[in-house]
Amino acid sequence: MSKKEAWEIEYDKKQKELAVGISKLSNEQIESIDKTIKHLFSILNNISEVYDIDLADVRKLQDIAWELNHKFQYEKRHKRK
Repeated sequence: MSKKEAWEIEYDKKQKELAVGISKLSNEQIESIDKTIKHLFSILNNISEVYDIDLADVRKLQDIAWELNHKFQYEKRHKRK
């Protein structure tokens, strides 16, 4: 087996850090992230196919934004100035 290059060592380190970070999330937080990614890709697909976004997509964006805000206590951590 050949010696790992610097970028491979750094990549492995980041993957381990990511796994540790994800393991510290609650199930609700993970579900919120999964839902957000799913809806974002769906909405981006709609935009790219017809160059349009409908009100249902806007509502989904609003819903997932508030859900993430709630699950990760975003406003508490980032006070609006």
